[in-house]
Amino acid sequence: MFKGLTDMVSMMRQAKQLGGQLEGMQQELRRKRVRAEAGGGMVAVEVNGLGELAKVEISDELLAKQDGELISSLIVSAAAQAQKKAQETATSDYMQIASNLGLGNLGQFFESQDRDDDDTT
Repeated sequence: MFKGLTDMVSMMRQAKQLGGQLEGMQQELRRKRVRAEAGGGMVAVEVNGLGELAKVEISDELLAKQDGELISSLIVSAAAQAQKKAQETATSDYMQIASNLGLGNLGQFFESQDRDDDDTT
């Protein structure tokens, strides 16, 4: 009976620790920056580790072409690449937390989520 109670207390501590680490990781991911380029560097997009758009740079050369469709296409391409890199970074960070807490199999969940997300794009 007391063993079950001890196990429950241990699980609650571990859950609290996990929650704190996940919250800290979310803040860290907000600070991280990931950059991707398209069009041979004519467009660069920067997102944070959560995949939120932070910056778009368009070269003067591309702007001079005044081709809105090309510019739009390159921005979308660079943004998609940057968001994919950000997602890979976040997955790696989640897996590290899971590993540190002895929840190694939980990392497989994050990897499968990555693959599932890739299937929808």
